[in-house]
Amino acid sequence: MTLRLAALLSAALLPLAACGRGADSRLNLVVVSIDTLRADRLGAYGHDRKTSPFIDSLAARSVLFEQAYSQSPKTAPSHMSLFTGLYPGAHGVENYGESGNVRLSPRVPTLASVLREQGYRTVAHTAGGNVRAELGFDQGFDVFEDRGTEEAIFAHARAAVAEHADAPFFLFVHTYAVHDPYLPPERYRAQFVSPTYGGGVKSTERDLFRAGAKSFADLHREFWENVDRDAAADLQHVKDLYDASIRWADDLVAGLWQEIEDKGLAERTLFILTSDHGEEFLEHGRFQHDSLYQEVLHVPLIYRLPEDRGIPPRRVREVVSQIDFLPTALDLLGIAPPPLIQGRSLASLMRGVAPADALVWSEWPRSQQHALRLERWKYIRRTATQPAQEELYDLLDDPGETRDLAAAQPAVRERVLKRVAKLETACAGVRRTYGPGGEAALDAEARKRLEALGYLGGGE
Repeated sequence: MTLRLAALLSAALLPLAACGRGADSRLNLVVVSIDTLRADRLGAYGHDRKTSPFIDSLAARSVLFEQAYSQSPKTAPSHMSLFTGLYPGAHGVENYGESGNVRLSPRVPTLASVLREQGYRTVAHTAGGNVRAELGFDQGFDVFEDRGTEEAIFAHARAAVAEHADAPFFLFVHTYAVHDPYLPPERYRAQFVSPTYGGGVKSTERDLFRAGAKSFADLHREFWENVDRDAAADLQHVKDLYDASIRWADDLVAGLWQEIEDKGLAERTLFILTSDHGEEFLEHGRFQHDSLYQEVLHVPLIYRLPEDRGIPPRRVREVVSQIDFLPTALDLLGIAPPPLIQGRSLASLMRGVAPADALVWSEWPRSQQHALRLERWKYIRRTATQPAQEELYDLLDDPGETRDLAAAQPAVRERVLKRVAKLETACAGVRRTYGPGGEAALDAEARKRLEALGYLGGGE
């Protein structure tokens, strides 16, 4: 028997062998990504408002990473890093632009493709936008739906749990419930928005359409055009709407978990909650998520494991990255990761074994922005203009990134730049190995949804 034939037979038998172990021994995987959710607006991460009662209760029974950071401030590159364990510069997928849209190379293994090879049923229900099949997010999924209201997405997810309860499955759920413009249902607005607010921000679809909005893309523009950056009441109103949106998302997630419990799957399911990036509220002079500061990169990362897996609930303080997501999930499921990934498993860290200090490399390639966190230092570089703009912060003494030390710490800057060069070289090498993925289509339906979210001319 040739080595190639032996390898093919081995790969073919893996799903059968897994099934032979019995369904009870194989965990399901459910991953929920709440788009644009910054960690510090959850009670479990220190927020003093009741935005997340269910997520907080889940976190108390889970492993919570206090310092998890995203690989990008944008939806597509960040989520693709989750799915592949690769940096954005390595997988090459970015948010849609007017041109130059590239889908993931079919040669890149994804979390879904690895699990499908192991006999898992793979299902995704996403809110579309920049998490669309055309960008390669469907690779490895048996079912990939990228449209529908937020309630419909979670209804489909609950139905998927019921449908696949008798065999191992991977379910990915993605929602824009927290994404701007913040338009939560009235029952959630009433819990957070001050009834005495008298500013000019239009914050219901009815008021925005009355003000002249003619499409959902107009809702986004009209919302932000009425926000006065110098008015404290407007800033608080925007934060209130954001918090109300989180409360909405919290109930959506709670309903999904209830379905898992109702089907008797809670102790057979690894349930992970996270986000692709956070949001800015003028900490550095901007709204939304167009920078690489901590408020944008700091995301929640919560792993709820069955009680018999030997990993008790705990809070992990060490710095971790979202590229660690794929190898960690596979490790916890007892599955080997693909050979060429840039992340590391956090399973040993969950068990209390601290690894070497981690770095965090985050990118927004389309905008030519990059950031490296190395030990206590945070370096940010923007090369869209010449000369390049550089910033350096000491996060230990200045966690809010208010004092730029790039000029005052030349030795640190040079040390960080050497690591940056190595990372960029490594990413380029991975991308060459996998090859191009081809053009990603941008049809009228995709454009409409993207403009409604503030992209393709619908931004600030």
